[in-house]
Amino acid sequence: MDRLELLERRLNRLEKKNRRVKSLLVIACAFAVLPYLVAATQKQKYVNAEMVRADTVQAKEFVFSDEDGSITGFKLTLATQDANRGIGVSYGSDLMGFFSGTSISVYNTKGKAVASLYADKEGGGVEIDRDDGKAAAQLFATANGGKLNIQNSEEMNVIVLDATPDKVGELSLYGPKFHAVMLGADSSGGLIRVLNKSGADAVVLNCIYGGNVGIVNSQGNVAGILGVSPLGAGNFLLYNKDAKKTGQFTTLADDSSGGLQLFKPDGSLIYHAP
Repeated sequence: MDRLELLERRLNRLEKKNRRVKSLLVIACAFAVLPYLVAATQKQKYVNAEMVRADTVQAKEFVFSDEDGSITGFKLTLATQDANRGIGVSYGSDLMGFFSGTSISVYNTKGKAVASLYADKEGGGVEIDRDDGKAAAQLFATANGGKLNIQNSEEMNVIVLDATPDKVGELSLYGPKFHAVMLGADSSGGLIRVLNKSGADAVVLNCIYGGNVGIVNSQGNVAGILGVSPLGAGNFLLYNKDAKKTGQFTTLADDSSGGLQLFKPDGSLIYHAP
């Protein structure tokens, strides 16, 4: 056997030995990394991605949660083929702390939200908007019960139906930028208030002693009252501009006839009949 053949056999043996060593190293590395791969696979239960596109998605359940299983917030948008949003669903709180919970928004073909169902710190609410996205009406829960707002084309309230802290209903009608009429209730029964543009009472109808209509001047002082006296008879009171009583026409105490009384501003009687 010459020296060349001997060298060739030694090289073959070295190559086989090297292959066995490489194989053993690969197997050892695989066993070393395997526990970390398994742990990572068990921890990662969902796909992290900025956007996922698919023609069809089929699943028994969709769960939106953080890695620890808690739900701090999420957004789900269903869009049309022209990229306009159709329905938007979100969960969490806004920066102002108004919305707190789940909100669902429905969009028109212009991409404007025209209806919303939401949860806030007081309870649930519904908002209806016009096709340009401006507010039209809201129905929502308050600490006193429920409230309904209806707006005009300038997004100003024109009708408000509300549950008050006194546990009664109140309906308010608004004119151009001021409160105009209020229908409600008090301890005596029903109540109607007609207000001037300054927000002060102009006419008040209540149920004290049966029924009363109060007339108020521009200074906010009562000018006249047509109603029922404590005796159950008709009663008409007149006041000056400073709400000082100046005259009274009423039924006498014995219910025999009518009586007229005229007063000075200091309250002293100057005339009576009979």
